[in-house]
Amino acid sequence: MFSSLPLARASLIKWRLDYSDSRPHSQLGWQTPDELVTTFNPLQELALRKIERYAPSPAASTVCQGKNNAGNELNAG
Repeated sequence: MFSSLPLARASLIKWRLDYSDSRPHSQLGWQTPDELVTTFNPLQELALRKIERYAPSPAASTVCQGKNNAGNELNAG
C-alpha cells in the first residue's frame, strides 16, 4: 500500500490530523474542535479551575492537637 516507511508515516500523520481536528466529534456535540474553540466560554474554564470548593467532605475527622489518645491504643503482642 505504501512504497516506503517515510511515506506511510507522512500519510498517517495527515490522516490523524484530519481525523482529530477537521472531523466532527460526538463528544463535542458533533462540532469540529475548531468550531468548539470559537464557541468556548473562558468563564466556564475559570469555574472549573475552582473545583476544590466542590470537593466532598473528608471521610474522617481531623485529629485535635493536644488530645490524649492513650486509652485508645492497641497493645502489640
